Amino acid sequence: QLDERAVEFLATQDRTYNLQVFPLESNPLVSIAIVTWNRRDDVLNAVESACNQTHKNIESVIVDNAATDGTYESLRQNYPQAKVIKTHRNLGICHSRNIAMANCT
Repeated sequence: QLDERAVEFLATQDRTYNLQVFPLESNPLVSIAIVTWNRRDDVLNAVESACNQTHKNIESVIVDNAATDGTYESLRQNYPQAKVIKTHRNLGICHSRNIAMANCT
């Protein structure tokens, strides 16, 4: 069934499509990448929401863009299982998102 498989459409030169179906793992790892700056309460709520999902094989990767509101410390204290990366300065969303994605398993 399609809900249990990954589907990929491959476009050919004549713009027709070939459907290829690949079986999915039964319990795939889902990585949640979050970038934040001085949004401690919001990011704590987001990580809590991720932890409360019915799918349990997840990892949270959070990049703290040099926040000054205690975000990093709160994340380390409340979610020790999360990967939390604190940058030395605010690198902006693009660079920080790349850092988060590079640290996903």
